Amino acid sequence: TVGENATRDVRAKIGRASSHLFTLRQMSLSIASMLSEGKLPNTEAALVKDLGTHFQQELPQIAREVLEALPASERKNTYRRILDRGILAAPAYTIQGGTTEILRGIIARGLGLR
Repeated sequence: TVGENATRDVRAKIGRASSHLFTLRQMSLSIASMLSEGKLPNTEAALVKDLGTHFQQELPQIAREVLEALPASERKNTYRRILDRGILAAPAYTIQGGTTEILRGIIARGLGLR
């Protein structure tokens, strides 16, 4: 938890991140359902992957801002170590499952823009 003294800005950042995560999960479940029905949701899957990659890269920055907003007494070394690992790993997320350019090409083709 962020504690009772969290600023409105910190609570808003956490709320936005939570809503994005929930939406990505729902979109992923929808794709899983389409696959179980024998459909090939290539465009949809590429879109969710692209959005998920972007979210995954944003998350360490959001965590850093939340951590910085906490009083020093609440910032623990464990949080700092986990945050540092996340920041270092974030650039690798773009190559998991295809580069952003490839995913966006698949989306554009699926939408008839290419």
